[in-house]
Amino acid sequence: MNKLAFVFPGQGAQAVGMGKDLFDQYDVAKRLFAEADEALGYSIKDMCFEGPADDLKLTANTQPAILTVSVIVNEILKEHGVQPDVAGGHSLGEYSALVAAGVLSFQDAVALVHKRGQYMQASSASMTRRLPQPARRRRKRQAKSSRSTSTARARRSSPARRMAWRRP
Repeated sequence: MNKLAFVFPGQGAQAVGMGKDLFDQYDVAKRLFAEADEALGYSIKDMCFEGPADDLKLTANTQPAILTVSVIVNEILKEHGVQPDVAGGHSLGEYSALVAAGVLSFQDAVALVHKRGQYMQASSASMTRRLPQPARRRRKRQAKSSRSTSTARARRSSPARRMAWRRP
């Protein structure tokens, strides 16, 4: 028995130009981009197609952009008779999976991930100001001052050290 699973991507899969070829070829892409633009109150379509990349990389924009393109691909595949038996996703991709499963409407999902992205972006900015320098950077600086970089790298990646980090 063959089963088909769709696994939707998380943040980091964005790129200026994403979804443009789908928009040019499929009416469902035009409809979903219009619905996303309406739900957001700004044009995610223009941001996906034209950038700028720095704006698209902002979490509050990236999340609805990836969700929109992921749902468009899912809908195009459905139109061609390809439907998953199960759907899942990595982080943000879970929302695309919920839309694909019919649990969450596309409009609600777009608004939700936009708000999620705003909160994550604000949280990240405030945490960056509050956190001390990461221990990893301190260790690197100490390793460079006390021994050669290759020695420090070998010590960090030794088999005994890797064994200590394996999960049961």
